[in-house]
Amino acid sequence: EAGADCAETRSVEAVINSGCLRAKLLRPYDFAHRAKPLADAISRMEDPFDCECTLLALMYLNAAMAGARTMLTGLDGEHAVGAPSNYIRRLIGGGSWTEAWRESKGFSRHYYRGALSPPVIFFRALRSSLTPELLRSTKRKLATHRRYRQLVAPAALPAGLARRVDLPGRLVEYELGRCAKSNAAIRDWHRHVMQVPYLTAAVERYERLASYFGVETRHPLLDVRLLRFSNALPLAQKVRDGWSKYMLRSLADKRLPATVAWREGWEEIGWKFNFKLAEALLPDSGLSVATSPSPYPVDHLDRINSSGPPRYDPDLIRSWRDFQFHLWLSRGNLVFPG
Repeated sequence: EAGADCAETRSVEAVINSGCLRAKLLRPYDFAHRAKPLADAISRMEDPFDCECTLLALMYLNAAMAGARTMLTGLDGEHAVGAPSNYIRRLIGGGSWTEAWRESKGFSRHYYRGALSPPVIFFRALRSSLTPELLRSTKRKLATHRRYRQLVAPAALPAGLARRVDLPGRLVEYELGRCAKSNAAIRDWHRHVMQVPYLTAAVERYERLASYFGVETRHPLLDVRLLRFSNALPLAQKVRDGWSKYMLRSLADKRLPATVAWREGWEEIGWKFNFKLAEALLPDSGLSVATSPSPYPVDHLDRINSSGPPRYDPDLIRSWRDFQFHLWLSRGNLVFPG
């Protein structure tokens, strides 16, 4: 909403006021005019994961309604021009103690905004750098096993299905692909994260979601020429004084207000559109949309699909994820008691 006390909204307005572009605005109260075409798109979605990105879907819909054929995304700036989240530990491991302390102070100020003090960040990185690789590997295995146990809990995923699809093996493979070797050089780490399978899955997801609205999506930050250039840059061009994506911020500072280029934090407004979707599809339901995901009760699926269209059951829908999965199951045609 215009004038809202919201960091994301203020940044959007600052970009518009800079005069660099012609803005096409999408506000939460515009949802009423887009509920029907959005529901039509949801009815064609082939993957329950696609239902979760309400704001992204609305952006594609907005583009299509404006006659646009292509949309650019920021996927994935953090990987394209970023640095590993444990870069302070890597600095300590390389003997750059002074630089590591400076980055700890910047990371505390710009990323955590004081929630973690510089000494805490520094000594955590120091402790991690002193941890033997064998112990680190053991901790990863235990974490993977714990995650598996959570996924096959009775309220989440039947153990029989987990065994049939080899979920333990998939989780191990995912973890191996997600984490580069702890002693890998920065450039080796960067090459690794540019090719991780989950980044490919994210690209496919963006493009699949856009296809429901007849829009093509493109990812300029994943241009192979930019990736090669970025990989060759020194660490100080990727992160400096606790600022992630330092190269992009420096370029943005030449064209955009400093409050945008050097913005701290990560507030976003996607949840406002999630609430609008819930309000439109669950009128007078009293649904409380939780902000954290909860396991979906798979053992109730037969009950949901047994006779006619799925019905909204407040005992089953305990979170936003549950609601979205319920919506996908119903193909956008929920039926409500009363």
